[in-house]
Amino acid sequence: MIVDAGPRTEVDARVEPTVSRLSFPNGTLLPGLFDAHVHLALDAGSDPAETLHTASDAELSAGRAMRAEQLLSTGGTTVRDLGYRGGPAVRLRDEITSGRKPRPRVLAAGTPLTAPGGHCWFLGGEVAGEAAIRSAVRRNAANGVDLVVVEGDPLSGLSALRSVRLVLAEGRPFGPGTALSDPPDARDR
Repeated sequence: MIVDAGPRTEVDARVEPTVSRLSFPNGTLLPGLFDAHVHLALDAGSDPAETLHTASDAELSAGRAMRAEQLLSTGGTTVRDLGYRGGPAVRLRDEITSGRKPRPRVLAAGTPLTAPGGHCWFLGGEVAGEAAIRSAVRRNAANGVDLVVVEGDPLSGLSALRSVRLVLAEGRPFGPGTALSDPPDARDR
């Protein structure tokens, strides 16, 4: 975290003498990188959906933490984890925020919303109809998510634009934002 800037002599004068100082005269300062679309629950195997269904909760939790650490080691300081069923991304975010795990900052989504059989259906967020969409948004908000994900295919026969408006309206009182995964009929609007 950068807390001061300026010529070194001026910054040194404003800092307590007990504060550690590091010098990298030939180094380059790189800002932290923000990865806006990750699924920390998914591994890089040939069938990540199968891994989600066969791995234990402990294995999935360890995998999420390992992938978050890998992102941090390559310069990723913030990630937007776009979902899995339930609240594991929220738990990882809370562990990081509490200082129990040195990982990147996580903006956590819960279960992504999709039409039955739609994109990422295997994450458990299939919804059919406005009542189901509203219920899913409330469930995600109750889990403490930072955002609700709406997958790109139209939800439950509604246009993607109408679905997104419904999610925004339903989520607004609870605070979560909304992320989109390329809604097809909203591109030209």
